[in-house]
This record gives sequence, structure tokens and C-alpha cells, in this order.
Amino acid sequence: MQPLLFSYARFHPHLHAIVADGLFRKSGSVLPKSDMKQLEEIFQSSILAMLKRKGKIADDLIGKLMNWRHSGF
Repeated sequence: MQPLLFSYARFHPHLHAIVADGLFRKSGSVLPKSDMKQLEEIFQSSILAMLKRKGKIADDLIGKLMNWRHSGF
């Protein structure tokens, strides 16, 4: 039987997230609560466009990501 530490040596759970603490104007004031689905779509398209401009993602992958039921955004 292998020691417990060895069996988990390659176990690497982690999480990446970009999380906003509300919606803010450039002036710093807080915006009222908004339709989150619409904001999700704007954020998703902006991030994917930026990744495409930088050559980090191809059109076929963008198409797949846009069709996922749970976008991750």
C-alpha cells in the first residue's frame, strides 16, 4: 500500500474566476441591479473577441463555446 501523500502528489484541484463586486461607472458610482443574462453575453463576446485578436483562440472553438448551455461566464 502506498503512503497517502504519494497517492495525492499529482492531485491539483484549483479554480480560476473573475468576479465583480457589483457594476460600477467610470466615476466609481454603483449601477442599479441589471439583467445578468444580457451582461453575461456582453462580457462573453468581449472576452472571446479579445482572445481572438491576440491569436489565443480560433473561430471553431469560439463557435463551440458560444453554443454551450452553461457558458462559464
